[in-house]
Amino acid sequence: MKVCSLILIFLAFGFDTVLPLAGDSEKLEGVSDYTWRKCTGKDEEFSVLMPGEPSLYLGVITNKGKRSFERIYSTYANGSVYLVVSYDVTSIKGTLENFKAHHLYDGDITYERDISVSGFSGKEYKLKFNKIGGVVQIWVTKKHGYAVAVIQAIEQSELKDFFLSSFLLTPNSDESKVAPAQTQPPAVNQVFRKTDQDQSPTTVKLVDRKQVIISKPEPWYTEDARQAGITGTVVLRVVLSSTGEVTNIRVDRGLPKGLTENAIEAARHLRFIPGVKDDRFVSYWVHLEYNFSLY
Repeated sequence: MKVCSLILIFLAFGFDTVLPLAGDSEKLEGVSDYTWRKCTGKDEEFSVLMPGEPSLYLGVITNKGKRSFERIYSTYANGSVYLVVSYDVTSIKGTLENFKAHHLYDGDITYERDISVSGFSGKEYKLKFNKIGGVVQIWVTKKHGYAVAVIQAIEQSELKDFFLSSFLLTPNSDESKVAPAQTQPPAVNQVFRKTDQDQSPTTVKLVDRKQVIISKPEPWYTEDARQAGITGTVVLRVVLSSTGEVTNIRVDRGLPKGLTENAIEAARHLRFIPGVKDDRFVSYWVHLEYNFSLY
């Protein structure tokens, strides 16, 4: 894995978080335990409805010697992962290659159809992670490339279509030119029974289906570590919880100069579909490795 200095992130972005737009939150009875929010980001050209409180991870991709930044807006809700990944590239091919680099570790992708929204053209692809399916749509503007993806443990086409149709491109952040999206998603059947958040973690050998990693952001290489020429691997022992969160983070092997801390921060933003035992999402311990190398 190739990573670069943390100092670049301050120069390029600052640390703004995803902000729900005022007045667009609503508790959805009978659909999920999550409030769907209309979200966007600083200097972005989109708005989208996402369940829960989306997180933002700022990263960098090095692909074929070229660097581009990525901003990962993500959330998990009831067996589904929702992603909007923003890139500083302006071609569908480049956006798709970047998405493949960080979000298709164990997945396959196949072209489905051409699509359009708000006067912009894009392409839609099917995703497959073993027995779990999903969809990613690729869009480009004059300033950004966007990958919009939803991956579901059990296919719920109504909810998938609701999320994808809520994605709107808003050039120059002028949302007044775009009709507001529907804020009430359709009712869906919950196939998996929910598991209490305080459930004791089990072991991977006892699950019927292991977790599926959807998005594993890379940690930043700190400037101090770069100057010191430090390389190696940080190994973390974590719980991939039944609620789609990374918890109980422990360091099995660390590195100095802020690299361990950056690996922990990246791990907190990992997105996955939890493992399943007896039709319940379950929590269990796994090891995560983050490799740091100079280039």
